[in-house]
Amino acid sequence: METTMHQDTTQIMNFWYEFDKFFLSRDMQVVMGPLSPYGKLRNSFLYHYDKGSLETGFKSEHENIKDSIKILSDNQRRIMDEHFGGNTKLEQMAFELFAQGFYVQPVLVPFCFVAVCSMSNFITSPILLY
Repeated sequence: METTMHQDTTQIMNFWYEFDKFFLSRDMQVVMGPLSPYGKLRNSFLYHYDKGSLETGFKSEHENIKDSIKILSDNQRRIMDEHFGGNTKLEQMAFELFAQGFYVQPVLVPFCFVAVCSMSNFITSPILLY
């Protein structure tokens, strides 16, 4: 049981490291820029849905970022497939623990510390990132 938990924890931490490394890179900020601020695309969808203008207003308003969204979604799925390979329970655990603040990577620099929480205590372990 302990080995499986350790393997799961390692796999989840490796996933979040690669996910952050990819999506927080300077190159990706250029791709993600048109989606800022967070929620802009969703809010626009809801607005045009309410107005009945999805095919006209929403589509024309966001046609120019279609390629950016495709790059983001393709790479998110690629990273998830590489780390979870269809293991939906582990994938769910990774997102639930992240949402609860159990995995924290404050900065992506060599020898940063990743805080890992267990039910009984907090353990801080140095990891080599590069």
